[in-house]
Amino acid sequence: MNNKLVSDSKTLTSLAKQHEELHPAALPQILTYVREDTLPEQMSLLEQIVDQMFANDRTPYNYLKPDELSNDQINFLADSILRVSDDRHEALVEFNNILGEDITLRVMAHNFDLSVDEYIWSIGWLEDLCQSDPESAWHYVVDLADYLVGDALDFFSASVLEVFVAANVNEWSDKIEERIQFSENFAKAILGVWVHQSEINPDVQTKLEEALNQKLNILYDTE
Repeated sequence: MNNKLVSDSKTLTSLAKQHEELHPAALPQILTYVREDTLPEQMSLLEQIVDQMFANDRTPYNYLKPDELSNDQINFLADSILRVSDDRHEALVEFNNILGEDITLRVMAHNFDLSVDEYIWSIGWLEDLCQSDPESAWHYVVDLADYLVGDALDFFSASVLEVFVAANVNEWSDKIEERIQFSENFAKAILGVWVHQSEINPDVQTKLEEALNQKLNILYDTE
């Protein structure tokens, strides 16, 4: 282990022992230790420190500058806020309020990157939300469909979007149709959704197929 990593470990061990006395303003400095080369034992100490800071007081986020945070730091913060919260939907709303909608989407979109397996919590959680609370899920579904591209969009279509459509297509057909007409990405995502015939009203199916065909014809004519 090089001297820098040894020094970091000693510093973090010391901080962990005094975490209850740390001022919220220390959070940005603590996050500088969240890097690609952070050792597992160091990450464990960081989680202990930051989780306690958020459990005691939510004000540490007031000292953060979102534009200066790396993806690793953003995902670390998201995990910490989720760990100390009893309600993940409320935690995501809070995270959104803390760091802004763009960064919240970056965190959730990271879950659909097939090359990454560290941060997979939002997929199952969001699929459950699509069935239990479609009103809350719709905002995430729409934003993610517009945000994701390539393989990540395909993964989203075959997972979260498919669950939402299968569970809610008949009641939400007007909003789904409107979104197909409005968003190129959403229309492409719908193409990756498979719904059993028994789950969709024939009139709804016809309406959505017509909207999709019309949208795709427009896209192909302009390409």
